[in-house]
Amino acid sequence: MRFGHGEANLLRALRHGVAEAHTDLERRLNLSSTTQHGDLVGMICGFHGFHAAWEPAMAHALKHDPFVVQRARLPLLTQDLRDVGHAASPPHCIEAAALVSCEAAALGSLYVMEGSTLGGQVIRKTLSADAWPRPGGPRYFNPYGRQTAAKWREFQTYLTARGANLPFETIVAGAQATFALLQTWLTPSPARAVS
Repeated sequence: MRFGHGEANLLRALRHGVAEAHTDLERRLNLSSTTQHGDLVGMICGFHGFHAAWEPAMAHALKHDPFVVQRARLPLLTQDLRDVGHAASPPHCIEAAALVSCEAAALGSLYVMEGSTLGGQVIRKTLSADAWPRPGGPRYFNPYGRQTAAKWREFQTYLTARGANLPFETIVAGAQATFALLQTWLTPSPARAVS
């Protein structure tokens, strides 16, 4: 399906374009049920490996825009791993850098990762008290605290303005590709399993 500027706004195009991929990722990873300590550490390792490759490429693609750079979550992931005494550097998801090969694709990919902060609120609420050594669980799932909804609205405004003159199809494709890679990368594997 093609999304012309006169047919649908960008946010609607994105919601429609990733709805199935979003559902598939949630079902396959079942993140809201990841309440055991070992599962959480493995998941944080996976996200760390993704962001380690993705964030520098994203910053470059969007010309180190302060709005984007200040939303980096790799430092939070690094601190989360320190909380559990995980000193080794998790494997990097090299493919993540290719998701942001141009500005439009980068915006689509960023849409997915910023949207994940909303899902992170759900995950955080399902965690048992002994699932993580720090109250409230991993920082990664709650980067904005009580400002999560406001930060999401700010991002939507930013995305709409920056993406207004870019091809919607490329932005949506960037979001779809991000969901696809996350589904593959975050599937539990022995390389990232931590007990």
